[in-house]
Amino acid sequence: MNDMKFDSIATLHPHSPISLALIDNSEKISHVDYVEKAFKHIGNPVLVSPDAGAYKTTHEIAEKLNADLVPSNKVRVDGAPIISIQGDVNGKQCLIVDDLADGGRTFKFLAEALKQQGAAEVYLYVTHAQFNYGFDELKETIDHVYCTNSYKDIDDDFVTQFKLAGL
Repeated sequence: MNDMKFDSIATLHPHSPISLALIDNSEKISHVDYVEKAFKHIGNPVLVSPDAGAYKTTHEIAEKLNADLVPSNKVRVDGAPIISIQGDVNGKQCLIVDDLADGGRTFKFLAEALKQQGAAEVYLYVTHAQFNYGFDELKETIDHVYCTNSYKDIDDDFVTQFKLAGL
């Protein structure tokens, strides 16, 4: 992309800040407004970061929204995610916040762990929603999904999709 000498390149919720450092004339488009819409729609849930990589950005959002934050972490053992949750979710609504969902299986396991610890409801926000395997498996543990249409348009009652300008 640098060889193409664009005047500017805007990226919505990049997976890594390193990508912005490697791309000339790049700027980050924040996803915070979309998370805030989901947060308010649910009614001020606890924010949950799904892994160490998402913690920093989720922490920044929690501060902006004056929201509680529960970190979680996952490690893979023989390919299966093992989830640990560092906080009290008993009786609470939870909103998992991340950048991307390919199939969503890790979110299913995290939602299951949150509900095992007493979460009343578990919602998911992802900026870039692929969901290549559909929603049947996610519906087992997640109550509703919020996302943008940055990747594709989704027509499903299980999903609230925020439209990006120009798409």
